[in-house]
Amino acid sequence: MLSPEYCATLSVPGIAYVIGHELYHFQYRIFDRITDKKQHYLANVAHDIIVNDKMDLHFQHNGMENQTPPGLFRWMDFYDEVKKTYPKL
Repeated sequence: MLSPEYCATLSVPGIAYVIGHELYHFQYRIFDRITDKKQHYLANVAHDIIVNDKMDLHFQHNGMENQTPPGLFRWMDFYDEVKKTYPKL
C-alpha cells in the first residue's frame, strides 16, 4: 500500500518505483494467491523480493539504479538465513 507519509520522503523516481512495485503485485494477483493467513507475511516478503528484483532491473536498464527507494526487501538481505536452511544452495 502507498502511505502518503512514506511517499513524502521519496523522489519522483522513488514514487514511480513504489507504484510499479504495487502494480506488479496486482498484475501477478499475488494477494489472490495467498490463501493461508499464517503464511501471508512470508509469502508477501517473498513476492516483494521478486518484484523488487524486477523493478531494480527496470531502473538499472534505464540508468536510474541509484534512485531506488531505501529500505526495501532484497534477496541478499535473507541470503544468510536461506544458507542456514538450505546449505547446498
